Amino acid sequence: TVTKGQDAIIYVDYDGEGGSEPVEITRSSNTFDIDGLTVTVKGTFGMNEDNSGVDPTSEAVTFGAEVDADKIVEGVKQMITDFNEIISISNTELSEKRNRDYAPLTDEQKEEMTEDQIKAWEEKAKAGMLFNDSDLKSFTSSIRFIFSSDSETIKLFEDMGITTSSSYSDHGKLSFDETKFRAA
Repeated sequence: TVTKGQDAIIYVDYDGEGGSEPVEITRSSNTFDIDGLTVTVKGTFGMNEDNSGVDPTSEAVTFGAEVDADKIVEGVKQMITDFNEIISISNTELSEKRNRDYAPLTDEQKEEMTEDQIKAWEEKAKAGMLFNDSDLKSFTSSIRFIFSSDSETIKLFEDMGITTSSSYSDHGKLSFDETKFRAA
């Protein structure tokens, strides 16, 4: 006997409380994504005996999904580390004054020096080029306040264990409380 294939049809109650009407989802495959969750439907359940539609007296199938908390924590930690590194580099560049004793080298001066000496000289000559630079200052200020735009946002981040350092010398670096984050 040959059984004609049919589309997968499921009804999804997103709030799980029965407060809203289930949404019918029809797919041509038994494997599909719903809001980032891959669902594979196997078998027939909840249908009338003649497969003509959903039996309203059938019991719903429920399932849950778990997130990989460790992966999320590591991602947030890395983001905060990178953010703090940007803040640190930006503030170092903004505050490093130029040393006028190190002018760019002429070709004649370079001929009298080794590669290492030229490299060291040029590093010192380039130091301080961004001292008090208005574009870098604007950028640094913008990212420094990205997590503190309003009191509601600040509260949400604090509840998740992400806070802005209260030390002036940190220039807006973030702190991360992993225990509080995992609990949230």
